[in-house]
Amino acid sequence: GSHMVQLVNFLQSEHPQTIAVVLSYLDPPVAAQILGALPEELQTEVLKRIALLERTSPEVVKEIERNLEKKISGF
Repeated sequence: GSHMVQLVNFLQSEHPQTIAVVLSYLDPPVAAQILGALPEELQTEVLKRIALLERTSPEVVKEIERNLEKKISGF
């Protein structure tokens, strides 16, 4: 729906690392849909980072979450 479009538009301007974190929290079918809507070169970057997320420190993930919450609350 339109929420999906808003999310895709919002994420397109974000850093691939941020997108990877966001997608890792979504249901896989939803994440796949959003990933599929992103430009191809961005998809590649995001996929690489999702693969690395398992090794990302929790502090980094928390920091990204905080930044996103600030942005999303402005919606």
